[in-house]
Amino acid sequence: MFEKNSSLAAVISCILAGAFLAMMIRLNASLGISIGWLESAFLIHFIGGLFSIFLLLAFFNIKALKGVSGTPKYLFLGGVLGIAVVCISNWCVAHLGLVLTAGLFLTGNLFFAATADHFGFFGLSIFKISLQRWAGLACAIGGLFLISWSGS
Repeated sequence: MFEKNSSLAAVISCILAGAFLAMMIRLNASLGISIGWLESAFLIHFIGGLFSIFLLLAFFNIKALKGVSGTPKYLFLGGVLGIAVVCISNWCVAHLGLVLTAGLFLTGNLFFAATADHFGFFGLSIFKISLQRWAGLACAIGGLFLISWSGS
């Protein structure tokens, strides 16, 4: 099931991050309902930026950013995508609920990840889509139908 070189700590960290993602989506959506989806996206990322600065100064040093100038500029689009994800989730939770929103996000994530692995997007290692991965993606779609059907 897992690659030989994976560790239990990495698996547990991923599960924890998934739980954090669901909590983040809910908290962000509630803030969006309270103050507006765009305003909340700004504040969320501003506070996240301040926290990142704190972590950078507390655990590293400002010299850790010296490699930024030589980094390909397209890699910084993750920040733009982060704003888009927060805005979309803030709006969708109010219309679809947290479970369906998170399910759709995760299914989109799985399909993009499988495609990126298959073609080696962004210079990453290639992991071809196998029959087992296709079956897993089909189960994700089936799960979405069950989630949306039961939410009515």
